[in-house]
Amino acid sequence: NNNNNNNDTILSPPSSFTQQDEAKVDVLADGGDDSSSFFDSSIFRFEETTISSIWAMKNTRRHIIVSGIVCFTQVLVAESVPLFLLAGRGGLGLSAITIGAILSLSSAVFIKLNYIVYAGLMHRFGLYGSLKVAVMLKWPCVALLPLVLWINEKGPIVEGTVEGISLSVPGYGSLSWWALLYLTAIMSIYRLTFSVSTASLVLAMNRTVTHSQRATANALATFFTSLARSIAPGVAGFIVAFSLSSGVFRPIVGAVSMFLFLAVVDGASSLSAVTFLQEEIDQETSVRKN
Repeated sequence: NNNNNNNDTILSPPSSFTQQDEAKVDVLADGGDDSSSFFDSSIFRFEETTISSIWAMKNTRRHIIVSGIVCFTQVLVAESVPLFLLAGRGGLGLSAITIGAILSLSSAVFIKLNYIVYAGLMHRFGLYGSLKVAVMLKWPCVALLPLVLWINEKGPIVEGTVEGISLSVPGYGSLSWWALLYLTAIMSIYRLTFSVSTASLVLAMNRTVTHSQRATANALATFFTSLARSIAPGVAGFIVAFSLSSGVFRPIVGAVSMFLFLAVVDGASSLSAVTFLQEEIDQETSVRKN
């Protein structure tokens, strides 16, 4: 019961741990006799769980790094899209109300489909397989976003209100129904892929540590993702401003170049995720085949 008195410690067997001792532990794990006459706690030694000890664990460290990289690229894209929609040069020049309506519609689709998509991917591909599929579907969504500039010139313009929100604000750019549907679809898919990848990474990382180590491991992962979330918005603002307002590119060329660059960054982060966790992906694939 010494472990109950200190939640920040873990038990690990010494080098003198014999097969007889291991058999005793197996019996206890199966609900066997836990009397002190049967189980000698002296065969264990205590190790304190620290940030450095978690970071020294290769598998856990790789999952934490991947979590930070994936989070950074997601926030980078998520912050760039509204700025693009708001921009009068190279963007759609939409009002904040219209942009908010688009984000609300994509969120509604995301909420309705999130469980269905994640459960389906987990059943079909497994934990690491779902992660691989999700990260590989993220960057094409980013690369396809500039097409909305062409799609917005087609079809009827949205007039009146959508769920009580006016999408035609005087003094701002207009939005066609096809463009509204396209943006909603692309942003919903991107959110779904990010949700699947994030959830899979959290579950996978927690598998690499014991129960007593999870609090420290998740704290370290949260630090990296928080750092990514704090840096990405500033980087996104610089990229959008340079692409659309610097004068280096024509507005339309700047918009396309911006999203192609973001797609390359997102694709690089996806490739790094698959590369870093390739060993785990191969192990899961082998187990599922058997």
